[in-house]
Amino acid sequence: MMQPLKRTILIKNAVIYTLNAKDEVVRGNILVQGNRIAYVGEELPQIQAEREIDAEGNLVFPGFSNGHTHLPMMLLRGAGEDLPLMDWLTQKIFPLEDKLSDELAYLGSMLGIIEMVKTGTTSLADMYFFCDGIAAAIQESGIRANLSRCVSGQTMEEAKGRINDALRIYDTYHGAAEGRLEVGFSVHGEYTTGTEVIRKVCALARERDAVLQIHISETENEHEECKKRHGGKTPLGILESLGGLEGRVIAAHGVYIDDEDMERIAGRDVTVVTCPKSNLKLGSGIARVQEMLSRGVSVALGTDGAASNNTLDLMDEMRYMALLQKGMTRDPGVMDIRQCLRIAMQNGARGMGIEAGEIAPGMLADLILVNTKSSRFYPRQNAEAHVLYSACSQDISMTMIDGRIAYENGKIQFCDEARVLADFARAAEKLYR
Repeated sequence: MMQPLKRTILIKNAVIYTLNAKDEVVRGNILVQGNRIAYVGEELPQIQAEREIDAEGNLVFPGFSNGHTHLPMMLLRGAGEDLPLMDWLTQKIFPLEDKLSDELAYLGSMLGIIEMVKTGTTSLADMYFFCDGIAAAIQESGIRANLSRCVSGQTMEEAKGRINDALRIYDTYHGAAEGRLEVGFSVHGEYTTGTEVIRKVCALARERDAVLQIHISETENEHEECKKRHGGKTPLGILESLGGLEGRVIAAHGVYIDDEDMERIAGRDVTVVTCPKSNLKLGSGIARVQEMLSRGVSVALGTDGAASNNTLDLMDEMRYMALLQKGMTRDPGVMDIRQCLRIAMQNGARGMGIEAGEIAPGMLADLILVNTKSSRFYPRQNAEAHVLYSACSQDISMTMIDGRIAYENGKIQFCDEARVLADFARAAEKLYR
């Protein structure tokens, strides 16, 4: 008798949205061997897989890629409600962050990853501190991530310890977890960081061909005050002058980047990560996503932290993005369905250099199954429209990361969710005393 091939999963009878260059939709099968996709097509591979999954009634998509997160801020969800960004930060968030630790960061990250995986996210870009705790959660959970220790400070002396910690995190964790965990560098933002500090962090990222993460033009005040300080230069203008646009960049928010900024980054290895719910909740505004796309700027989707969102659900975020752009431009034809799926599932992964976001042989096996049996998928005339406009994350029946099933039919596979929740609750109770 033929022995089943180890780490081989056959997904049968699926409707597969490949998101390849031809936007093909395949009714058939996917063979996963190890951590990569080996076959996609109508034929049924004649091998004995270790696991067979009958996906009848399910749609298969690439997993969501969350381009901007602060995982430990799960601990701060509900803090500082109804405040503008700077008051929210200085009055509520910063004082609570002063009480955090690696142990708390681990618990916040684990619960955040659980929420992400249950809602279909397979990769994320995180910038924060207490990165040892975050890295432990990433490795334990199996999620794919680009992690960076956030650096701020107006002088090199002020930032020296943070820069050294960022280098330590890179040396310790880059390439860990069988390559699922990559480490980059990050600057909190122009308004919290001096130019020489920004220059240094940009140089470190370039020297290592690492991703640079930064908050960019999140609020109008941030954008305009930067121009006053620097003779008309915008935050992206400053970043360019300091060598920050010469490598891979994830620019979070971009609500107020102007036409000149868009020309500056179009065609470069810069991904603007729009976070519509966070920007709405903090009263920051609405990013001109459609305008960026029309000018050739790469745009991905992020949630931001749970303290300002307050969920980590990219399916919901994708719907906000589409509706806001249609309303803002007064054009229902913008942000078509496939474009929204690419922004949410493909562009973030590509911005991080991850070989995912497309269902094709050779690509990493980061996939989700969406169950169409709920009333939200009737009538059965346009399933992908239902995913964008009527489905909810409860319709996600499976999340696969790196060829391993992380979530299936309501159950997290990589940890005892109830134990994590109980530990988190006890830790949060102490934090708020």
